[in-house]
Amino acid sequence: MVRQYTRKWISLCCTINVDLRKAFDSVSWGFLSQVLYGYSLPPLFNSWIMKCVSTSSFSMVLNGSLHGFFPSKRGLKQGDPMSPALFLLCMEFFLRMIKRKTTNSEFNFHPKCEKLKITHLLFADDLMLFSCGDFLSIHILMECLQEFRDVSGLAVNTSKSSIFRVGIVDNELDVILARTEFTRREMPVWYLGIPLGAQRLSVSDYSPLMDCIAYCISKWTTKSLSFSGRLELIRSIIQGVECFWLQCFPLPAAVIDKIHRLCWNFLWNSKRAPVAWRKSATQKKRVGLGSGTSNPGMSLSLPEFCGTFTARQIHCG
Repeated sequence: MVRQYTRKWISLCCTINVDLRKAFDSVSWGFLSQVLYGYSLPPLFNSWIMKCVSTSSFSMVLNGSLHGFFPSKRGLKQGDPMSPALFLLCMEFFLRMIKRKTTNSEFNFHPKCEKLKITHLLFADDLMLFSCGDFLSIHILMECLQEFRDVSGLAVNTSKSSIFRVGIVDNELDVILARTEFTRREMPVWYLGIPLGAQRLSVSDYSPLMDCIAYCISKWTTKSLSFSGRLELIRSIIQGVECFWLQCFPLPAAVIDKIHRLCWNFLWNSKRAPVAWRKSATQKKRVGLGSGTSNPGMSLSLPEFCGTFTARQIHCG
């Protein structure tokens, strides 16, 4: 959907990246109770859920010592296994509101989205909205956000929300920015820890991946870890981070080489290695260490790569 956002002469397109201010901490308990009632759940079950949500108390660390406890009046508890599911039920109310507002109205869908009626992309509190880019369509989406704020308590953080547009003239864009109070940005944008861009990523765009791997390695003390422990950390943590990125796009050979160098130095504690990396990356049954990919596996499709990450096609052990 965003591949053509770098072109100038295409139809109107607009993507809004919405940041909800303190999402879990701002949910109204009254709204949550009404949402549970709307799903026709048993009243006793609803009362159990609301009892768990509303009876929690918190303490505060002041000058190195705990003080409290004090009760809360809204929000969902961070770390509670039940909180993500309850939050998604609240967001489902917002999604149904968008569906009602955009059906049989003057709302214009984003290009290539009208057939499937795609208006949003939601993962927990990470929300993206799509429209054609005209003022009326964006106004309808903003009305949905404002109505949802009034009933749920979930407000939009305008300073962290942004608009990505293409094909919109500057005069119209100024009116839209004044209506939304969002900032104008250009691709790529970070979404769920992955850069979402309209062009092929360069090697420099993968620097957050390499920084993340370097940060993980820096936290591990090689002196207190055995060789097998370091090897297992590479196989379980580092390759897991790689696979997460590979779900979306392939890694260039230069990035693979830099990651291998980081793993190499960590595995052998920055000393001269007695075994070549290509040998250590082969499968154990082939007399290797199973420490990583000896081949980036660029010939495989990304879903196949992730599905066979430990299979025979990829030498991961």
